Amino acid sequence: MGKRVLSGMRPTGPLHIGHWEGVLKNWVQLQSEHDCYFFSADWHVLTTDYERASDVGANVVDNVADWIACGLDPEKSVLFVQSDIKEHAELYLLLSMLVPIPWLERNPTYREQLRELRRTHVPPPLVQKINKELKSRAKKELGQRLQAVVSAPEDAEPAETLMDLLPEIEAVLSKDLFARLKQAATARDLSTLGFLSYPVLQTADIIIYKGDYVPVGEDQMPHVELSRDIVRRFNALYGETFPEPQGLLTPTPRLLGTDERKMSKSYDNAVFLGDSAEETLAKVKPMKTDPARMRMTDPGDPDKCNVFSWHKLYSSESEQEDCATKCRAAAFGCMDCKMILAENLNRELAPIRERRAALLEEPNRIKEIIADGAGKARAVATETIKEVREAMKIHG
Repeated sequence: MGKRVLSGMRPTGPLHIGHWEGVLKNWVQLQSEHDCYFFSADWHVLTTDYERASDVGANVVDNVADWIACGLDPEKSVLFVQSDIKEHAELYLLLSMLVPIPWLERNPTYREQLRELRRTHVPPPLVQKINKELKSRAKKELGQRLQAVVSAPEDAEPAETLMDLLPEIEAVLSKDLFARLKQAATARDLSTLGFLSYPVLQTADIIIYKGDYVPVGEDQMPHVELSRDIVRRFNALYGETFPEPQGLLTPTPRLLGTDERKMSKSYDNAVFLGDSAEETLAKVKPMKTDPARMRMTDPGDPDKCNVFSWHKLYSSESEQEDCATKCRAAAFGCMDCKMILAENLNRELAPIRERRAALLEEPNRIKEIIADGAGKARAVATETIKEVREAMKIHG
């Protein structure tokens, strides 16, 4: 067996094909090459979604069923839930004593995620009502600024935020509408210790198993570098205890949602692993295509079509070539292209759906797999904590 690999996934909701393509396919391959520990990172959910703590437990069972349905083998990998191993919390606490706050504040991923999460998702009907009232009060320009803020692209750096606009809006908007807007704007306060220090918990998750590799995409490398910094600091203070984890860069196909935004449950633009064939077809049919192709007689450009980007993952090379040729020649319509995609996507997902359904009929089996994995993980974590206490010369 090769090196030890450690990776986790936050159980924020049902898994979709973005998780399958971006994470799970890679995990399935790694388990045949390395000593793999994969965990459901339920504590990490609370760093951003602490108000939804009651949803996490059900998501854990559902997600682990998806993992196994996708090919993860409990005989080859250790599958467990983060919160079942209390040693993660102890090591997180000890590491937090020696990590300088500026290290966390400089983390580019932290800044980007904070910016994204602070961009409040105000329900469109509420925005329309507010704009209508602002217009009636000769405040159309303020309504336009509000619209710009709530509809800003994810990767944009807004000139102003919703919180910036609230004082101006409060001065002119009816109390009821303003109260609803303010509730949306302040629904999630991320100025929390947990959110700032999640990289410390992440480091504890990795090094408590003395993980050698952490599979990541290019954008997640800052997480691994920060973990390496923390390990170096600990080893310098207390002696060589932990290996420095290495980022295992893996190819991650870019798979946008049906509306060309990031695939997400909150955007209602994802095909979930648990969707039926009919539900999958219903989601593929309205997918956005080349915007320049307004009519069937207009030639299209597959390179500008989100549907074709999905074909690259689920259709054969000959089908891709045939679809591209016909698209450019306006020889068939976008719906014909989508029907081929849906058929191929359903063919790939069919065995996953079948295994998933069988697993969910036996929830006790899933819980047994999780408990067995927790036992294996705890044995390693307990030994590591013993070494840490000895290195730090603290009681216990």
